Amino acid sequence: MKPALPKGPKLVGHSGGEQAVVPTDRPKNLPVFCSRQCIWAVAACMSVMSSMALASGFTLDIPNVTFSNWSDDGAVQEVVDDCAYSWSGNKNKKYEFSIADANSSDFYIYYQGVTSNTGNKRIPVSFSSRWRNADSNNSSKRVWKGWEAHTPNQIPDDDYKGTRPGRDCRNEPTNLELAVDIAQADLENAYGGAYSSTFSVSGVNQNGLTLSDTFTVSINVEADDYVRVSGMDDVAFTSNFVNAVQADETFCIYSTVTNYDINISAPNSSNGQFALLDSSGSGALLPISVQFADNTTGTGLENVTPAAPTVDGQGNNSSDSCGGVNNAMLRYSVTAEAVSGSATGTYSTTFTLVVSPP
Repeated sequence: MKPALPKGPKLVGHSGGEQAVVPTDRPKNLPVFCSRQCIWAVAACMSVMSSMALASGFTLDIPNVTFSNWSDDGAVQEVVDDCAYSWSGNKNKKYEFSIADANSSDFYIYYQGVTSNTGNKRIPVSFSSRWRNADSNNSSKRVWKGWEAHTPNQIPDDDYKGTRPGRDCRNEPTNLELAVDIAQADLENAYGGAYSSTFSVSGVNQNGLTLSDTFTVSINVEADDYVRVSGMDDVAFTSNFVNAVQADETFCIYSTVTNYDINISAPNSSNGQFALLDSSGSGALLPISVQFADNTTGTGLENVTPAAPTVDGQGNNSSDSCGGVNNAMLRYSVTAEAVSGSATGTYSTTFTLVVSPP
């Protein structure tokens, strides 16, 4: 014979079987008794709700990468992370992703974000990534896997594993890391200023779900003023010892600050001019005049002498090789009087050019 049950309110939504009641001295709607049928009904409801919430999905969100200002500080690296989701039902799913630079077959960031920049106005960057199973209860399985290098539009060999709703990287804060590296030599060679570029991400997971995303990499290069002279070669005269001789030499001067000073020197001088020395050892000198122009047409030539060896000009500030187009000129001249008054022989000297910021 069943014992008499205390009277109390019925639980709303009870599915049948024995009556579930709440004693009057307990909070309302807190059951103390439920039939087997009721327990089964609640469990079935929870199961249906769980299946509906965990259908399938794939999300990956790589944050923007912003380096601190660089000023001759060596190579740099930034590592960003994410909790990537890839699931079907109540199972984690593997995924892959690639990175691309829409403006090049390599990875670059560009001076002032102008993607047409080349030479020292773009900086190579490299990407690598790694993953871990942040959901595992086994700590030995939550260690990071090895770094995988990314090449443009190529998927690394490893398959990464995402988390799923309800897990949410439950035992570690993240399950994906992306490292961005820039070499010291590339930063040292870069034109000073702000660099940036936007990269695209394409992913696919084990279920065939795909995604696309973008992220930006940026750095400000605080470069020292930098100048460079290049493209010079030896100059040879042939004289009949009667007429004056003249030769022009064009070359490239690069300056990050555009303006520059150029100092020209030689070991010998005569009568206030530079001089060529007889290589026979006679000690004879042949005066030679030197003029400089910061163009290749000879417009505005300036005299350069041992007493006034420094002149200024404006260089190319976009390419340290002037884009293959010279922008400065030296004119060497020997007068007919100096030629006719010299002894037969071979005369030479070495000029040294020192270019510096003003």
